[in-house]
Amino acid sequence: YFKSMTQTLEPCLTKEKLIKYGIAIQELHGLQFDNEQCVLLEHSPLKYTYNAANQSLLLNAPSKILSPIDSEIADENIWDDGINAFLLNYRANYLHSKVGGEDSYFGQIQPGFNFGPWRLRNLSSWQNLSSEKKFESAYIYAERGLKKIKSKLTVGDKYTSADLFDSVPFRGFSLN
Repeated sequence: YFKSMTQTLEPCLTKEKLIKYGIAIQELHGLQFDNEQCVLLEHSPLKYTYNAANQSLLLNAPSKILSPIDSEIADENIWDDGINAFLLNYRANYLHSKVGGEDSYFGQIQPGFNFGPWRLRNLSSWQNLSSEKKFESAYIYAERGLKKIKSKLTVGDKYTSADLFDSVPFRGFSLN
């Protein structure tokens, strides 16, 4: 969260948050904290920029105070299951053809549930073209992080990543 420091807002970064963000606290000598245990940033080498439009905080730190990174996977201390939530994305279209006098409908729904470490995702569509009606589920899968083995488990219908080759659909499970 942000708090008012004199005439400006400043992020409240606790010692624990800085450790989670990869800052080597032992390299920051003489850190000062306020009564809420937030680091007084004006007395530290840390600089920040806040972008209100996309609600992102960019924290800049000298490389000498960064914790070494051993792998491409984020440290499990910063893994966060987040909150339980329901997500919904949708799209709807209607078209009337004056030439043939036909109506066409298309609807797409993309629900999601976050429950503990699990993420359930689906993409389904419905269309009515002339007299042909069609319902289709592009994918439905459940996914979660596995901290102990620093992996992600996916179960259900999904597509492979397109990092190297074209994406292909699969039904089953994957462990990345």
